[in-house]
Amino acid sequence: MTEQGKLIAIDKQLRELRKEKPEFEKDCTELLRSINYAANIYLPKQRRLGTSLMKEAVEYLKYEIACMAAKVSEPDLEVTEIREEYTKERKECYREITDIEIELCRTERLDKDNTTKKAELLERRDSVFEKLNVIVKKAVDSIAIKCSLKTNFRGVTVG
Repeated sequence: MTEQGKLIAIDKQLRELRKEKPEFEKDCTELLRSINYAANIYLPKQRRLGTSLMKEAVEYLKYEIACMAAKVSEPDLEVTEIREEYTKERKECYREITDIEIELCRTERLDKDNTTKKAELLERRDSVFEKLNVIVKKAVDSIAIKCSLKTNFRGVTVG
């Protein structure tokens, strides 16, 4: 599935959640605005930057949806520390992805025959996305563990 397809699927699920759970209307609306920004701003201009930023947006939404899911199962769950750490690490990756994409565009424009540099940049971009996946997984797992611990202390098992 393309990055745009993933965003469309997430968009649809968020709209359904917003209808089913009015208490998450504000959170869902914020995320839907993020999706619209990623989908409508970058892609129509046919920027190469758009696909990478959209891929990054999908990773961001995975984390945000995990936060919402945790709040569904445990309304008073506090994830501020996890959110701060995740946001800091994500910003570093986002800047690096943007820099790589800009450098790729410059390389392609100035020297179309330089395939070695392009390959290096693409490899670097892939490693940043791998790092981003690890950051997202760590944050989502931290939320799940915190949620599980909190509900287990009340004698409820999470299944």
